[in-house]
Amino acid sequence: MTGSEPGKPSIKHQLWTLTCKISGNFFLIREEFIKSSASPFPQLRSMTLNPVFNKKNEQTGTFEFQMEYLVGPQEGDPPPNVIADAGRDMLSYHLDLLAFLSGHDVTLLGKPHMVHKRPGTSRSRALFLADKQVSLKAPVPLTYTSLFAFKLEPQMRRILAWLRKALQEDDVVDSFISLCTASELLSHQFEFNGDSIRKCKKCGYEEPISPSTRQCLEHFLVKQAGCSGDTVEAIWKLRNKVFHGGFTRSAQNERELHALRDQLLLSIVKGAKMLLKMKKSDPPSEEPAYWAFTDPILDIEYQEPNQPDDSSSSSKP
Repeated sequence: MTGSEPGKPSIKHQLWTLTCKISGNFFLIREEFIKSSASPFPQLRSMTLNPVFNKKNEQTGTFEFQMEYLVGPQEGDPPPNVIADAGRDMLSYHLDLLAFLSGHDVTLLGKPHMVHKRPGTSRSRALFLADKQVSLKAPVPLTYTSLFAFKLEPQMRRILAWLRKALQEDDVVDSFISLCTASELLSHQFEFNGDSIRKCKKCGYEEPISPSTRQCLEHFLVKQAGCSGDTVEAIWKLRNKVFHGGFTRSAQNERELHALRDQLLLSIVKGAKMLLKMKKSDPPSEEPAYWAFTDPILDIEYQEPNQPDDSSSSSKP
């Protein structure tokens, strides 16, 4: 914890515990694997991985994962997305390492949950994540079922497959990557009307060349999807950061990522409907709010039963 100036609210770290179960095709030599003291995350306080045993005392490939980490410092309670993002980022880091070391997929058995026990009280705050992407919109009437009679071109099938993958993802970064792939495939389905010339720096000779991926994507987003030049530039910069390791998770970066992800998804919907010769009024919707990425988090405060609350300070109700 850190101190605060006299007369100002206390600025503190909060200790959170993330718990979940994972499944992997590996076993541990020791009954418990504890993280080394040299963690790349300064906020990580402990991490344990415990195997689940069957009646024959054999490891089953299921493991209980738990880690404790600090959030803050800041005044008051941190927002739920800040707590969840910090925990998910470190969890993904360790799962990636386990998958690499074992050479097999490592699967989450349900979403993790996070708990903070308020010091000096019997009260706790808990966060529960949704098992999958959810939509709060009303069900959509499928009025364009004649599309099932069409034989889609291979490129369109791949575009729609990447779009479906993006909608299934519960991580906005993975969703954005899938949409980048779909949008680049889609952009090459429209005729490029600009000039793409390569000029020799020595003799000045010019020759026409095929447009670059960026030129095709920019042409599609501006001409067909109606995006502004600033939006296109932001999408391309973010794409390069995500693809080439320059993206760092933060509250500000996450907000930008959500906004550009939604814009890219809507652009793909518009472009696909154009190629399929569908009307603007045909489903799916072209309203931006319809495609918003949702990350619902249940945030609750509770008190342990039969435990008096001896806190002298106020708590979140």
